Amino acid sequence: MNIVFWFCLCSGHIVQIHGYREMSFPGQINSIYVDKRRDIKTYDSKVGEVSDILANENNGLILVDKADSIEKTKIVRYRETFKGIPVYDAFITTEIDSNTGSWTGQISGEWYEDLERDITSVVPLLSKHQALALALSNEKIQDGSNVIDSSISLVIVPWNGTGILCYDITLLIITPKDMRRPGIFINANSGLIFRRVQRLRQSSLINAIGGNLKTEKIIYGKNYPPLNVESNFNGTVCSLKSKLVRVYDLKSALMPNRSKPFRFLCNQSIQDEVNGGYSPMSDAFYMSQRVFEMFDQWAHVSVIRNPPIDIWVHYGKRQFNAMYNGKALVFGDGDEKNFPLVTYDIVAHEFAHVFTESYSNLEYENQSGAINEAFSDLVGETFEFYMTGINDFHIGAKTDKINEEGIRDICNQQTDGLSIVHVQDYYDGMEVHLSSGIFNKVSCILMKNPNIGLKVTFQIYTHANRFYWGPVSNFSDAVCGILKAAYDLGHDTNVIREAFSVVGLNGCNLDMYIRKLYGKTHIQNLMATKNEKIMLAFDGQFTIKNKFIRVFTEGGAGDVDLYLNYNLILKRNKAKYVSVSDGNLEVLQIPAKKCRKKLCYIHLLPKEKGFSGVSLWIDVL
Repeated sequence: MNIVFWFCLCSGHIVQIHGYREMSFPGQINSIYVDKRRDIKTYDSKVGEVSDILANENNGLILVDKADSIEKTKIVRYRETFKGIPVYDAFITTEIDSNTGSWTGQISGEWYEDLERDITSVVPLLSKHQALALALSNEKIQDGSNVIDSSISLVIVPWNGTGILCYDITLLIITPKDMRRPGIFINANSGLIFRRVQRLRQSSLINAIGGNLKTEKIIYGKNYPPLNVESNFNGTVCSLKSKLVRVYDLKSALMPNRSKPFRFLCNQSIQDEVNGGYSPMSDAFYMSQRVFEMFDQWAHVSVIRNPPIDIWVHYGKRQFNAMYNGKALVFGDGDEKNFPLVTYDIVAHEFAHVFTESYSNLEYENQSGAINEAFSDLVGETFEFYMTGINDFHIGAKTDKINEEGIRDICNQQTDGLSIVHVQDYYDGMEVHLSSGIFNKVSCILMKNPNIGLKVTFQIYTHANRFYWGPVSNFSDAVCGILKAAYDLGHDTNVIREAFSVVGLNGCNLDMYIRKLYGKTHIQNLMATKNEKIMLAFDGQFTIKNKFIRVFTEGGAGDVDLYLNYNLILKRNKAKYVSVSDGNLEVLQIPAKKCRKKLCYIHLLPKEKGFSGVSLWIDVL
């Protein structure tokens, strides 16, 4: 029997989930929790890192991702390994102090212990070739040429209380009738297939033409920038590719019949008008570049870890379909009711599936699948706004030949008669495009909130996708991750909590997730813009001999206001201690005993537009 540790706070207790037995780490978390405080007296002392608690001769950590928080820390995500083999859905997120480079003691995520009780060797009895043959047999593949792409890797899967050495196999299968992408987990010793999941996510400078009869004609090089494509040495033959994307013309087939991206004469525009779309390939190429740009500028992360990505356009005969198949983004030419599916929101929606697979890897079924779809819808709306300055809250409205309804109304998805917008109506096995209405409803509420808005909603969800969601995250996990992400980025978690209550979801308790300060402290270069805030918690349990705690800010530009209360939620007119002078010199002095019995919460808020370069000092007197 293996043991799973679920870290939801930085105390000495670790609570299990998924039916694994509860564990209490014997003193280790508590001791490091004390040592790893932001106290300038400890800056020069050598202390252990998170690996000192978790890593041993069997268990290791692989760095997955990292980003900055508004509280001047780095949020770092690791994946667990067992004897060098990745453990499925086992990730931890930690916090490193940006000023000291030290672990602050914060940790959340899932970690499995004692897997050696179940797995005595990570050398499989089954070869990769044998496992792949079993997978093909399971999918009833008779013609091997229909398998366009495949991947196979060893992974440890905790399953019903037992750790299993598995092959994780993904197949991309394209037949004259359909396209599918199953994920298959095979016991690497017995050959037993014990799980199958769906992994098909459905959705030189030259002048060119794009758009459709509804969006009106786009002339790249005139009312839009020209297409920056590659060309041969003398600039006569161009290829629809760049360092980020490669566009292929499927010519109504189900896959490309050539290995190179679409080529054309540079002095001629791309001629691929179809079904009311002036040039779907030009649009796909241009929009793809801009999706990369949006993620880079607004989320400070690449939408794809290892570009370029392939784009397949003109998929099938009048196919009303768009998808990500693991190898390429695929766009059909629409049908009698819809223009080609190359519009801002649909292109970005499919890119978001690539992002999700690269980061959280949310499974495309049940609750995780609903979250996956809703995230893609949010990204679609965000990109529409990024490109035009407005968004319509309807997915695919610009492909709709009849009206503006499109595929989904993300604010009122239940109006289609099938989708749901409240958790009480959800059941396992529900189609993910229907259950996505729950999170879409929340996204709509947040996008329309003047203190959050569309851009911030996108940033929060994207951060949660990177650091707090995992393959089998459920609704509760996802909400908790969104709340943590909002805190990391300096946004109002209470507004988000209230939005999720509308759909019947309650967020986790963030009290123990807030960044803790102990003793004498100095944090430099703090900054926040309008509607952002920095909140830190001071734990006075180490100030027994001190009478007062002095908190003050100084330096930098802009204007910061300083508040202290005993609650996560700040009501300015009820704050216990307030300093709101003009400029950035703010001072509070509090009896030390006030912060011993319970945490004191320090709030730094911009008075108007924001502040930057501010230093926060805490002195114990």
